[in-house]
Amino acid sequence: MLGKAYSYNAVSAQYKWQKLVDEKRDYRLEKYKEFHKKGIFDTDEPPENQPPMTLRIAINYSLFDFFILSDDTLLFGEDVADFPKETFEKGEDVISKLKGKGGVFLATRNLQRAFGPKRVFNTPLDEAGILGRAIGHAYQGRMPFPEIQFIDYMSPGYQQLKDRIATAYQRSNAKVRLPMIIRTSYGGYKQGAGAMWHSEANLGAFINIPGLHVLIPSNAADAAGLLRTAFVCGDPVLHCEAVALYNRRDWEGYNILAKYPPLEESIPFGRARVYNKEATDQVIISYGIQLPMSLKAAEILSEKGINARVLDLRTVKPIDWESIGEAIRDCSRVLIVSEDRYYGGVGPTISAHISEHYFDCLDAPVRVLHAQDCRVAYGLDGDAICLPQTVDVITAATELAGY
Repeated sequence: MLGKAYSYNAVSAQYKWQKLVDEKRDYRLEKYKEFHKKGIFDTDEPPENQPPMTLRIAINYSLFDFFILSDDTLLFGEDVADFPKETFEKGEDVISKLKGKGGVFLATRNLQRAFGPKRVFNTPLDEAGILGRAIGHAYQGRMPFPEIQFIDYMSPGYQQLKDRIATAYQRSNAKVRLPMIIRTSYGGYKQGAGAMWHSEANLGAFINIPGLHVLIPSNAADAAGLLRTAFVCGDPVLHCEAVALYNRRDWEGYNILAKYPPLEESIPFGRARVYNKEATDQVIISYGIQLPMSLKAAEILSEKGINARVLDLRTVKPIDWESIGEAIRDCSRVLIVSEDRYYGGVGPTISAHISEHYFDCLDAPVRVLHAQDCRVAYGLDGDAICLPQTVDVITAATELAGY
């Protein structure tokens, strides 16, 4: 009998993170001051002392924290570095005058400038090679952060992910662990950009893989908290970052900026966040990009006399079934809003679980909003036709309330 697929334990993960923080807290503050003097940071204040921030900035600060707290971290992928490796041979005088890149979305900006080309570097355009390299580093005891620039391009590396990375712990009967955080951008709603090869959100393909955790933060605070747990969990993790949320400050007027959490705080996997907990007319279950959309819809629905509780899953592998069950018992009507497609998607997976375990609690059929069975078309019209919109959430919730 082969061993279990996961090594993650919530209690031990929190203990490991706290121990790391306690050992390096003062050192971290010193490094922030050092990086400020070098012009890498605009301030020497740690991010938890700064105002609410965007998702991208929180991810960037989180990566800096991991690199400060552990010398075993490595980050590599397509265009993640600030400069080609050869630039460092020209000396600090030249580098200090250059802006640098740091990823197509700037999520890894200044990491290479701060930690050097041996820890942060670009790779060829080869997703299978990126994940294969991550296997080697993890096997040798390092903590790799491979980046797949868009989840659309996970396909060339899918065998590495599914058959090698995610199976090592189980196949070795818990003797081999391949901890890593695979960061990838995902999703549509790019206001006209993206289209077919840069707008995938087909997360059903990944929640079907035993041994892999799938995280989808909807804001800066959750991104930091989930990444901290991922860093110490001992398993491979897929961290999905919504391109449409990287730099957004609001969603149709609904504020989505969030405070960077105190360093010791982390978020366990499989623990949803509940908004409007006092609402009992219905529950809207969502994650990622659809979370601010659902919250905006709930705001408008309340003006119509429909009070909707909103559940942000935060992780879709594992899923917080307990919070879902509690919400169903309270609300009896369920709307699931997902950017995934219907066939094999996250929404139908949750719907099936509800039908099996909570059918007697329902006063209406479970409603699932999902993407069309096609790849996302180009332009604003393409997004509107192919993907759920706020108005769709409002319409579905209104129909559900009247059932």
